[in-house]
Amino acid sequence: MCAWNGEPGWAMFNRAAFLADHAAFARFFVREATGPGHDALVEQGVRFAQQTDGATLVLTVAARAGSARAEGIERYQRIRCPALVIHGDADRIVPVAKGELVAKTIGASFHLLEHAGHVPNQTRAHTVNHLLLSFLHDLCRQASRVHVATRIDHTLMNRGA
Repeated sequence: MCAWNGEPGWAMFNRAAFLADHAAFARFFVREATGPGHDALVEQGVRFAQQTDGATLVLTVAARAGSARAEGIERYQRIRCPALVIHGDADRIVPVAKGELVAKTIGASFHLLEHAGHVPNQTRAHTVNHLLLSFLHDLCRQASRVHVATRIDHTLMNRGA
């Protein structure tokens, strides 16, 4: 991270700014994550961020930078469970292409939500909950079919014995 020249915006994404004005960075970042029109959510996010301090954020970002270097396609290829990828089309933190890559790599469904930022579970909760419930319902239906097929196979095998 480089020195902070006092400018707002992404220029605040550095150690000096985190330490000098943690609250201002939190307000900027949460506003970027939620997108426009979510002032109450921004205030809630800033209050949440103020439960820590700039020094902790410095350490968190440093640790995240180390893990991000190891976060490549090989890591995603190790995911073997059913998954659902939901991404906001107005995400200013993680590019949509990253969400698409993750979904493609792990064989997951990809849902791009219009007018949603980095936290669609907060800004588009009803839609996200509907997608999650539908995903879980489909998983249960698939598991039930496998269970029934296994029971039929077991029954047929025991009749022949």
